[in-house]
Amino acid sequence: MEVILVIAVAAVLIYLYYTLQNYLKNPLHSPQTTPPVAEVPSFCALPTPEEKLRQSEVGITTLLIAQVAARLPDSPLKQALIPLFLKQQEDLKELYKNPDKPPLEDLCMDFMEVAHGEYKKRLKLVEFFFVLAYAPGFLEEEAKEALLDVGAFLKLENSDFNALYDHFEQLATQKTYKVILAKIVDFGSFQTQVEMYYLDFMDAKTWNKSYYPDRMCVLWSLQERYSAVRSKIPDTSLQHACQD
Repeated sequence: MEVILVIAVAAVLIYLYYTLQNYLKNPLHSPQTTPPVAEVPSFCALPTPEEKLRQSEVGITTLLIAQVAARLPDSPLKQALIPLFLKQQEDLKELYKNPDKPPLEDLCMDFMEVAHGEYKKRLKLVEFFFVLAYAPGFLEEEAKEALLDVGAFLKLENSDFNALYDHFEQLATQKTYKVILAKIVDFGSFQTQVEMYYLDFMDAKTWNKSYYPDRMCVLWSLQERYSAVRSKIPDTSLQHACQD
């Protein structure tokens, strides 16, 4: 019996010995340590100058003006007034001409955000659009739709929007003008005169002023005078007097 036990123990020891040898020789059974993966730092790409401009208040306003102006009729007043806004920063001219523009509704939402909810600024911007829309002396249907869209997207009060519409429609119906003595010989001199009556809607100091009625009367008269010079026909603008 004792012999059997000795043989059994010896067999177990031999088995364990060979098993241990095979384990040590086989690299697949050896514990492997995986080196820690170094974390790659994440970098936020800095915005380009153009991206910064597009995200700024003046950049968003430029894109908004471009979107609305594309739906308004062309006129000498439109050609003179919009550059007066763009000239405050050289890059704005290129941004204005850039065809890559967000939808009108998105631009209006962006403008309300960067304008910090200043309702008066929104109202004066829409008034500027009314000036551009009525520059030919009447309101085209497409221009009217553009004004309705921008007024709604900028969340103007109905009473304020309707007041603008009534005022400009009344002026257009009466075809009222101011007597103009300024000398206009080319577009440059015309724009110089227009600039004297331009209201910077971004400047809070101008918010208590309006294009209605006198400024719009003067702008129409300047445009008529310039058109007479350009087409070399007798100037009739001095025959009209702006009604008070």
